[in-house]
Amino acid sequence: MTVLPVSPDALAGFDARLAVAPPAACAVVADGVGITYAELDRASAAHAAALRAVEVPPGAPDGYAGRVGPESVVAIVAERGPAYVAMVLGVLRAGAAFMPVEPATPVPRAQRMCRTANVRALLVQPGHEAYAAEVAGAGRPTVLAAAGGGAPGAVPEVPPRARDGLAYVIFTSGSTGSPKGAMVTDGGMVNHLAAKRHDLALGAADVIGLTAPLSFDISVWQTLLAATVGGRVAVASPANLAEPAELVAWVARHGVTVLEIVPSFLAVLVDELTEDAGLRAGLGTLRHLVATGEALPARLARRWYDCCPDIPVVNAYGPTECSDDVTHHMVTREECATRAFPPIGAEIQDTRLYVVDAGGTPVGADVEGDLLVGGAGVGRGYIADPVRTALAFVPDHLSGRAGARLYRTGDRGSRAPDGTYDYHGRRDRQVKIRGHRVELGDVEAQLLAVPGVATAASVFADGRLRAFVTPGRTSAGAGVLDADDVLRAVRASAPAYLVPHEVTVLDRLPTGRAGKVDHRALAERAAVGAAERAAAPARADRPEPTLAQARAVFAEVLAAPAAGDDDFFALGGDSLLAMRLVSLARKRFDAEGASLRGFLTDPTPRGLLAVLRAAGEAEHPAEHAELLPGALSSGQERLWFLEQLHPGRDPLVIRLRLTLRGSLDTAALRHALNAVVARHEPLRTVFAQVAGVPAGTVWPTAEITLDEVPASEVDPGAPSGLSVHTARPPLMTARLARVAPDHHVLLLVLHHLVADGWSIAVLSEEIATYYRRHLAGDRAVPPPETTYAHYVAEERRWLAGPDGEACERYWAGALEGAEPVIELPLSRPRRTRPDFTAHHVVRELTEWETDAVAQVARAARATPFMAVTAAFYAVLRGLCGTDDLVLGIDSLNRSWPGSEGLIGTFVNQLPVRLTLPAGGEPTFDELLALVRGRCLDAYEHDRLPFHRIVAAVNPPRRAGRFPLFQVKVTQQSGWK
Repeated sequence: MTVLPVSPDALAGFDARLAVAPPAACAVVADGVGITYAELDRASAAHAAALRAVEVPPGAPDGYAGRVGPESVVAIVAERGPAYVAMVLGVLRAGAAFMPVEPATPVPRAQRMCRTANVRALLVQPGHEAYAAEVAGAGRPTVLAAAGGGAPGAVPEVPPRARDGLAYVIFTSGSTGSPKGAMVTDGGMVNHLAAKRHDLALGAADVIGLTAPLSFDISVWQTLLAATVGGRVAVASPANLAEPAELVAWVARHGVTVLEIVPSFLAVLVDELTEDAGLRAGLGTLRHLVATGEALPARLARRWYDCCPDIPVVNAYGPTECSDDVTHHMVTREECATRAFPPIGAEIQDTRLYVVDAGGTPVGADVEGDLLVGGAGVGRGYIADPVRTALAFVPDHLSGRAGARLYRTGDRGSRAPDGTYDYHGRRDRQVKIRGHRVELGDVEAQLLAVPGVATAASVFADGRLRAFVTPGRTSAGAGVLDADDVLRAVRASAPAYLVPHEVTVLDRLPTGRAGKVDHRALAERAAVGAAERAAAPARADRPEPTLAQARAVFAEVLAAPAAGDDDFFALGGDSLLAMRLVSLARKRFDAEGASLRGFLTDPTPRGLLAVLRAAGEAEHPAEHAELLPGALSSGQERLWFLEQLHPGRDPLVIRLRLTLRGSLDTAALRHALNAVVARHEPLRTVFAQVAGVPAGTVWPTAEITLDEVPASEVDPGAPSGLSVHTARPPLMTARLARVAPDHHVLLLVLHHLVADGWSIAVLSEEIATYYRRHLAGDRAVPPPETTYAHYVAEERRWLAGPDGEACERYWAGALEGAEPVIELPLSRPRRTRPDFTAHHVVRELTEWETDAVAQVARAARATPFMAVTAAFYAVLRGLCGTDDLVLGIDSLNRSWPGSEGLIGTFVNQLPVRLTLPAGGEPTFDELLALVRGRCLDAYEHDRLPFHRIVAAVNPPRRAGRFPLFQVKVTQQSGWK
């Protein structure tokens, strides 16, 4: 790799083959610096000559030997400025391709970029030589050749650049995944420059603003286009772009005629223009304002026209992979009055857009589908990444052109009858909320429709939809915007699944270096806020909980906005989620005495608030219970003994099948799976018998193997190979099948010793979290707030204390005198030994029946599960001829501090005794009241393990009969 410093007198030049301009005409200008076309020509020629003279020794690593020329990549290490323009032209005149590397780029990332692109040389702006040398690194040949002020004739003859030759490589920012080096051809670059020149009617009198970061693809046309028409490039410094007033002053100072900015910054600019007529006058030289990089809200364009009615807005759309913009649209004031977002326009020259369905077939007008790009602008793919290239750049089956390819943008769009296109957002910004596929752009459109909202962004993090808005300006200054008012407005006009769980008002939305909204920063802000709320200590000196906080707990548990004082079950709650809500509220507000029974008396945010305020403060032990190496939880012990008792029975396992849509990064998936294993002790535990007692050994590290298999081999019922005797952790297997390039199936199998049903929700969420973090370059795996070992220790201390004894007395009293078995009328003799085979009958309730069950339960302040149990009890009474029955139910048993976020075996079984007073036939309301009361009693005493309940009651035992209950009612809706 060669490092070429640029001498101070070699400031920019230009190849006369591109434009004919007077040598003394200004070519590039910045504050305090201006260079002519003659100077630009000399400097670029000198750079080209120096590059063509570089020859890397034959002993260099593969791909690094040979002269700089066609298909070789030169990294340009420079800041935005006149020197950069000359350096780009110099690389192109040398026949090579350029790759911008801004000196602010972290060295490890810059090194990865250079290695991936097989960079042949680094062309370096003076002042950045040390940085460039560090990027070049040891182990690669480094030749330092000074670029002098040679004459144009010193440039060796270079063959004409081929249309399909490599022009430049730009690495994506990584905001939607790991960085990728997009390769753009000469033909694509030239086609885009010609389209801009034609559609904006540019000429020698135009001054084009170079405002983009050099790593942003729009910097290419801003750098080169003026030179093709003999115009001028005006380079903006960071200070020129820091504030709207500075930007306007810079535009006026240099007579800028074409300005391109992202809508995020445009919103800030319009705020200032609205208030300051003098500021508006500073934009008098502008002929076009180009908006790109983000969806342009129609309201924002309308506000621009209110300030600057004579300066048209051009809405541009295009991916880096397709030579920048592929559509242009002159936005009109009229269309902004009738829609949330203006069109992105029609295709530029020699370019085709297609809207297709999932099978790649074009859809009709006004039908939403996936956007594909074809034509001259489609790039060559991702450098040194054939897999990603094959997934994104596919054969063109629509144009009929042999060898042509289409680029799958990952965007959604539709084509209007007039041939223009509408943008509907990223496919990878689609999320599933309460069963609905939701495009986050739709959420943002609802927010932007609220009066007073200037800009909006939304993220989906930790199962919650979080929105961020900024206020518009009024004549008095910054507008006042209330988050609750925004929520109410959206709730009044949008379906429930588009209503954010919470809204945060900011002065400005955070943006990345390219000026786009930084959604990752917003997601991190939301995660930090959630973590701070969860970790905030609650003590006597802490203010009482508020109604807003109670509503926030509702939203967190339900993954749905808590509207006013809506009923918990009307919002989709069930008994398991009710237990989780009360458990979370106890922890969040340090209110150990918060009663599930009290909450169900009034299952609304106000009811929860009343329960929290009435609850006593939790007792905090001076120190944690002592950890007991090797100790199992009571649930683990029960499952271990069951498997030992029935050695011929299939192991108790949980199977999870996940369908994955979109391109898949298997390295990120492996990282996510191993991150979950690293965070949760049960997944690193193996089991053995020590002196007749089961014991666990937690390994410090363990890795899960992700087996990639054909789709035909993913059999959910196949033997897992897991058992209590598995010698190496984790007690989990993972198999991945590729159904199609954007369709995979992940099958996870876990032994019940290390997980329960609730754990599956935690597992799924964490896999998604650490997959996304890996794509974003974050490899950190922080430990959880607490561990399963702490739960085991706390459980044992509780069982040995007075609370455990009191719980035993409750169960002994509740079940005293109950019949030990339920005698069902059977059509065949009962087996004396269970064979663990079963038959099943499925009866799905209709939507009307489901709603009817929920309404009956709500009327009785009960859960739908309780209503179903009451109906089941009514049937059993008739079959068995007795009113005294004991039914089994499940309990999450997650009231232990911090247990909601852990993977492990917590679930418990509880016997619920249902008996009616003598006399009269009960109504269903009376049956439901009985079931409700007994279930609540059971839930309030659910920490006692089932085997301890059996020991406390000590019922008569019968061979082949499960103790205490033989009929169980359960539900599987605790995780979705």
